[in-house]
Amino acid sequence: MSRKLASIQEVIAKRPIPGADRIEVLQVLGWEVVAKKDESQVGDRVVYIEIDSKLPDRPEFEFLKPKSFKVKTIRLKNQVSQGIIFPLSILPENKRELEVGSDVTEILEITNFKDVEEIKDPNQGLNTKNKFLKFLFKYKLTRPIANFFTKKKTSGWPSFIVKTDEERIQNKISFYETLEQGKQVYITEKLDGCSSSFYLKKRKFFGFEFGVCSRNLHLKTKHTCTWWDIAEKYELERKLKKLGREIYIQGEIVGPGIQGNKYNLTERKFFLFNAFDLKANRYLKLYELEDLAYRLGCDTVPVLFPQSRYPVTFTKEEFVGHMLTLSKGFSKLNPKTMREGIVIREDVSTHKNSIKVISPDFLIKFDE
Repeated sequence: MSRKLASIQEVIAKRPIPGADRIEVLQVLGWEVVAKKDESQVGDRVVYIEIDSKLPDRPEFEFLKPKSFKVKTIRLKNQVSQGIIFPLSILPENKRELEVGSDVTEILEITNFKDVEEIKDPNQGLNTKNKFLKFLFKYKLTRPIANFFTKKKTSGWPSFIVKTDEERIQNKISFYETLEQGKQVYITEKLDGCSSSFYLKKRKFFGFEFGVCSRNLHLKTKHTCTWWDIAEKYELERKLKKLGREIYIQGEIVGPGIQGNKYNLTERKFFLFNAFDLKANRYLKLYELEDLAYRLGCDTVPVLFPQSRYPVTFTKEEFVGHMLTLSKGFSKLNPKTMREGIVIREDVSTHKNSIKVISPDFLIKFDE
């Protein structure tokens, strides 16, 4: 299911910004958005567009042209603003009566600009041993030719794998009940890299099938790319077969050439954050995940708060703010690097229940 980037929502609160006469803060779901003063009132139904959205080149969105029509986290008058609020009038007349929560992403022709960026292979053909292809990859004008010659077979996402996208805390305030009820959770650092999935599954007739996936694609053909390189570096096919179980594993690839290598690593590494036993139909719990990482010769993503009941000393209304504060800090991979945020997971094998909390300071610093 694609992400709901634009939806009909209700303004649930508003407050002034100190020292600002023309703008104020509106709250939609768990998001805070800076908007023109008195343009919307509490209780109004509006169109809310999330960060990471790319709007179409249309007159009503002309003001975003200098930013390539991309919606990012910004700071105005020392107030963080995430997203844009529009009146219902930007929708076709027959769509303005849709109920709160309705997805209008496709209606407004909005896309996720980060999806396009993450599908690109960070290797950019630089690992090829062919000197002619390496030359073609080096220059922007000749890169399409190189891509044509090196195009590999891909397919849609495997139906038995749940994608790695975690819901943002602002869209899942209900996770507060998980903490309030004293469920076992653990908190890890969210790493800024390339999402990846690897699996081992029995074939229909005999043997096992090993597969590699990027964030959105099944990379069926073995070739030189970031994800297959990691599979070979860690010998994942051999090690998974040695375990003797049908399983898929998921993690983040970070290092040189990936997202600017913010952690200043000298080599690319794979950090495990999820695994699912296909035969037993269950997720691995944290202690099992740590054992699996040891057997695969990799690390899990850094654990900041081990498995326990997180102390709830705040109200539901304070939940988002509390966790946004917790998301700030420095990375365990490099104490001089600001961390992207945190991921909070319920430590349960029967279902997936998690949220991600992205640090607004990180988003602003790296223009995201």
